[in-house]
Amino acid sequence: MRTLRRLALVLAVLAAAFPAAAQPLEGAFFLSDPVPTADPDRRLFILSPTPGRANPGGFVIDPFGNFYISDQGDGEVGDGSVIMLPADGRTPVRFITGLTKPGDLELSVDRRALIIGLPSGQVLRRVFGISAHVLNTDLFAQPTIVYAKTDFGTKGAPVSADGYAHILDILVPGQTSPTVDIVVERDGTTRTLPGFFLGQPGETGQPTGQAIVDVPF
Repeated sequence: MRTLRRLALVLAVLAAAFPAAAQPLEGAFFLSDPVPTADPDRRLFILSPTPGRANPGGFVIDPFGNFYISDQGDGEVGDGSVIMLPADGRTPVRFITGLTKPGDLELSVDRRALIIGLPSGQVLRRVFGISAHVLNTDLFAQPTIVYAKTDFGTKGAPVSADGYAHILDILVPGQTSPTVDIVVERDGTTRTLPGFFLGQPGETGQPTGQAIVDVPF
């Protein structure tokens, strides 16, 4: 029962974090139809001020209380994604995109990868990394690139319209360091910031799951 209440609360936050163009009436909420998952004892309910804001295919909760939800979007090729609702109350992030009708989700045994079911019967494995929220910069003035210096080299991603650079495939076998250095590059200016923790928000031990960090620039 506690898990269901927590789910309702965080999904209501999800609806608020991805607002529709038109503002709903104050206090008006709609409950979507339940979404079946691979576990017959689990059902996913979406609370949102307006219906149709997300098209969930499944979800999984990690031991730290973080929610991962697959969003099938409009059902078109490449329109699906995965959203993370952090347990610490941070704004939800859409950190995996380009999927086609993603279904149920599971964590790998070591919790270093997300297992995504696809309608074709295939299973997609996406290794976790870091989502860097770049602060104090005009995202639309010049392209901004974020790099993470890992145990195996440097991986990078552009900052998207939500202000985040989502860098995956960091927690591969052999990545033992709990931190990475972040490099932000914009308009010929580069800034290096050391010691960003990988893993669940607030976790400083063996890195698991997707990390979300704020990066000043």
